[in-house]
Amino acid sequence: MSRSKLVLAAFAVSLSLAFVASSRAEIFSTTDSLSGSGVGTKAYVFTITDPATYTATLIDLDFPDAFQLLELGVAKTGSGPLLGSTAAPGSFQFVASTTGSYTLLLFGQPGTPPAGSFSINVAPFAPIPEPGIWFLIASGIGLIGFLKLRKENGLQRNASVAM
Repeated sequence: MSRSKLVLAAFAVSLSLAFVASSRAEIFSTTDSLSGSGVGTKAYVFTITDPATYTATLIDLDFPDAFQLLELGVAKTGSGPLLGSTAAPGSFQFVASTTGSYTLLLFGQPGTPPAGSFSINVAPFAPIPEPGIWFLIASGIGLIGFLKLRKENGLQRNASVAM
């Protein structure tokens, strides 16, 4: 097998492993908008089936203009205080200690009325790389080492033939 085919095959395997390893199952995701000149609110209900730590991300899509005010919070539906919040676009972590229904509360004021767009997603929090990522890193380093070793062995063989 030629070197270019080997590199291409390794690249294809690495891409597929990276896709599988980096795909995190989102619990909730939406893109929406607020309209009007005052502060608007929206509520989104989603279900958590596995108690764990989650990351909620709020993105201002800056369309047609950035928001003057954009805040997001999450609470257990029907009870209790906020489990986490952000007073600006960004991410925050919250702990869902029980399964059930949770509510995302959004407050926003479009920068240039009549409307502004935003995106929200909630996914499990992954504080350390998953095993697939470590495998991808190790295989990439191994491939580089293998190619370097083949190149050095090829140069040594060519030097001994030339003598």
